[in-house]
Amino acid sequence: MPTYVTDYYYYISVSFEPSARLGYIRKIKQFLKYMTENGIADIRSVTSTDLARYMTSIEVKTEKDGTQAETKFSHRKMTHSVLTSFFSYLESNNIIQDNPMRMIPRPRGNDSVKRVRLDTDSFQKILNQVSCGAGSELSINRQERWKSRDYAILVVLICTGMRETALTEINVQDVNFEDNTLPLIDKRH
Repeated sequence: MPTYVTDYYYYISVSFEPSARLGYIRKIKQFLKYMTENGIADIRSVTSTDLARYMTSIEVKTEKDGTQAETKFSHRKMTHSVLTSFFSYLESNNIIQDNPMRMIPRPRGNDSVKRVRLDTDSFQKILNQVSCGAGSELSINRQERWKSRDYAILVVLICTGMRETALTEINVQDVNFEDNTLPLIDKRH
């Protein structure tokens, strides 16, 4: 990896979770591979036309069986965000003179996500599985230690609609048992 990519990784590590940082670097590596495949020798020579072509190239992916399928809108939107952040970093650190991503409009659209709502019976079945355990006898015995924790996690997530990442930010000492309240810390970037 070029030094500027490594430096960018450390730059984003201040405010991003490790999995998000790796996702950013993967998307940058994909773009660098595209540059190599298309004869773009240096990051300083990337133009807005190169970026527009790249964004168009990621609209379709080739499946393992050779068929082509449209990529998810969320993938295209995330790639745009990553490249915008990356090229802004390069510009602010004088690695490039002008940020060519400024000319690339953010993708518009939505992924079609079919949301399945849990009914009371389904919710109760899930909680019963946690309470009683699931799988072999050995597996059920291993789950015994975590039953209370897992039950509490599911109840909080399902009853509040809280994001999983927000729940991971809560410590036991943060819970106000007198008022029955939880702090909500949602770190979306």
